[in-house]
Amino acid sequence: MTSEQFDWTDEAVLQSEMQHELFSLVRQLSYKLRVVVILRYFHDYALEEIADILQIPVGTVKSRHHLALKELRKRFEMTGGDAYVH
Repeated sequence: MTSEQFDWTDEAVLQSEMQHELFSLVRQLSYKLRVVVILRYFHDYALEEIADILQIPVGTVKSRHHLALKELRKRFEMTGGDAYVH
């Protein structure tokens, strides 16, 4: 295995571990926040589409989205994560 192949493999493992940690943190969110994050980032729905799916105002979706990201940032920092959740 060349050095270049090792670097790619090592990076892929680190990214996979970070994704696993982030998903674990998403699962800890309240249902109302978690469903918005899952629809937005795992299913790539726009905020307006999420509002239609959940049958709630777009403003409520935006508030929940903001609160969820704020909570994820806080929890990620508490676990020692160094990535920025945006």
